[in-house]
Amino acid sequence: MIAVARSAKSFPPLARYLVDGRTDEAEGRVAWVASRNLPTEDPVLGARIMRATAAQDLRVTEPVYHLVLSFHPTDAVDRAVMEHVADRLLGTLGLQEHQVVLVAHADRPHPHVHLLVNRVHPETGKAWSRWLDYAAIQRVLREEEEALGLWRVRPGREREPTPDLAENLRTYERLVELGRKRYDADLEMAAAQARFAQLDAAAERAHGARHTLQQSFRAVYRDPDHALGSFLEASGRDPAGAVGDLRETPERFGELLSAERATGRGRSRSDDPAAGAAARTAAVAGREVIDAEGAFRTAIAHARNGRTKTLGTPAVEGSDQEQADAQAAVRVDIERIQVSLRKLRHEEERLPAFHVLERTLARGLWELSPPELNRLRLVVTGAQFSLARKLRHMAQDVALGRDDEM
Repeated sequence: MIAVARSAKSFPPLARYLVDGRTDEAEGRVAWVASRNLPTEDPVLGARIMRATAAQDLRVTEPVYHLVLSFHPTDAVDRAVMEHVADRLLGTLGLQEHQVVLVAHADRPHPHVHLLVNRVHPETGKAWSRWLDYAAIQRVLREEEEALGLWRVRPGREREPTPDLAENLRTYERLVELGRKRYDADLEMAAAQARFAQLDAAAERAHGARHTLQQSFRAVYRDPDHALGSFLEASGRDPAGAVGDLRETPERFGELLSAERATGRGRSRSDDPAAGAAARTAAVAGREVIDAEGAFRTAIAHARNGRTKTLGTPAVEGSDQEQADAQAAVRVDIERIQVSLRKLRHEEERLPAFHVLERTLARGLWELSPPELNRLRLVVTGAQFSLARKLRHMAQDVALGRDDEM
C-alpha cells in the first residue's frame, strides 16, 4: 500500500473534483462514498459543512487534509478492507473525531480511496497538526500489509537506492537531452527549408518583375534592351531617382518611340505621346524590379546563412549563379541537419521508450522513503537528483488525481 498526503485551502472544489473529475465525466469514476462525523454522505454537501466548521479558526489557512490510500493492482480488496485501513489511519493520526469524506475511485488500475479530512475539530475548534504524519502512516501501512497479506512496497528495512534506479535516472536524463536536441534540430531544419522556399519565391518574383519591365519598355523605347540596361545601371546608384527620371524624363535612358505627323512642309517625326504615357506605366514596373531584386538579394544572404564565399561553385556574377550558389548553401545545411537527426533518432531507438522509463522511474521513486531519497543524492549528479524529485512529485500528482486536476 502507498499513501500520499497534502494540505489544501478549500473543501468544495476538491469535493466536486473527486466526484465529477475535470471533464465532468462522472460515470464509472466513483466506486463508493462514505463519511465520518458528518450528517451526510454527499461529498459536496459534506465539504460545505466542513468549510463552515473550519471557519471557527480563521488562523488556519489550509484546513483541508487530503489523503490518498492506494493499493497494488493485484490486491483483492473490497470496500470493507479499504474502510478498515482508512479508519486505522485516521485513528493512528488522531483524526477519528474529525469530519471526513471518503470517495473511492474505480478509474485507475489500482484500487484507491481519497480521504477529505477537516483539520479543524468540530467541537473544540482546534486545528490538527501534520507533524510526523509520514512516519505514522508508513507504520500503519506496513502493519496492515502484513496482517491482510497484501502486496508490500518495502519488505523489511529501508533499502539503499538500487543501481538500476541510478542508472535509469542517467538514461532518463540522456533521453531528455536527446529530445531537446532533436527539437532544436527540427526547428533548424524548418528554418533551413523556409530559407530555401523564400529564395525560390524571391527569385520568381525578381524574374517576373524583370520580364514585366522589359515588356513595358517595348512600348517606350526604340531600343528597349539598351534602355533597360541604362535604367538598371542608374537604379543601382539612385533607385528613387531612376524611377523618377523614368516617369518624368524617360528620354534619359534612350530614344523614345516616334510618330509621323503631316505638316505644311510635308511629314515630320516626333516623340510619340503614347510613349510618354507608357513610360509612366514602366516606372511602376521599374519600382517593382528594384524592390523585387532587393528582396532577392536579402533571400540570397539568408540562404547563405552567414557564408561569404561560394561552396565549390565559380564566382560568376549574375542572379542565376547567385541563386544556384545560395541553394547549394541551403542544401549543405539541410544535409548536415539530416545527419544529426539520424544520429539522434538512432541513439533514442537504442534506449528504453521515454514514457515507459518515466513511469517506471516515477513509481520507483515514489516508493522511496525520505531517508532513501536523500541517500540517492550520494550516487547521482545534482541535475539527476533534481529530475528524481520532479518525477517523484509527478507520481504523487497521479496518486492524488492532480495529473488531470484543477
